[in-house]
Amino acid sequence: MKIGIYGGTFDPIHFGHLNLAIQVKEKLGLDEIWLVPAQTNPLKTEFKTASASDRLHMLELAIENLPYIKLSRIEIERPAPSYTVETLRLLQEGYPRHEFSLLIGLDSLIRFEEWKSPEELVRRVPLIIGKRTGKELTIPLFSNNPLIQKAVKEGIIETSVMEISATDIRERINRGLYIEHLVPPKVVDYIYDNHLYFKD
Repeated sequence: MKIGIYGGTFDPIHFGHLNLAIQVKEKLGLDEIWLVPAQTNPLKTEFKTASASDRLHMLELAIENLPYIKLSRIEIERPAPSYTVETLRLLQEGYPRHEFSLLIGLDSLIRFEEWKSPEELVRRVPLIIGKRTGKELTIPLFSNNPLIQKAVKEGIIETSVMEISATDIRERINRGLYIEHLVPPKVVDYIYDNHLYFKD
């Protein structure tokens, strides 16, 4: 099977995440996309963030009608911090017949060289980077490493990227603004039922 690994904090999951996952799956002919939520949220903001349990529940609600998008708890169930390269090692060992790719957003790509063992990572799996159609991308901007530059260049696919920010969503929630154009309805209900992302 051809599997796209899509990691992140998903705090909360939103239509931008789902749109990218669906388009990548369709454009590259992948069998499945596996969402891999991080165990802890590294974002430090003034807003209350959701627990791993809450983020898992929101992911389950968001993908319940998308049978080709699966949820992996591999990082949630490991002690923090979770490093992508270690996750990929475990997945390749556990599923030796699967062919994995790594889906990342442009915001993550900018700091890619700060990740643990980025060279090993691009040797292990190809990158998939969704780029807005018609938007210019300067590959050297992301790395001076020829191996990483090559992986980035080969991994770019054009998509109709929805530029939605989880940080902005959390701010809108805290301010009492409408979010149903950004977040799946059942996730919206879960957020308000559990009073997530509001200042104490």
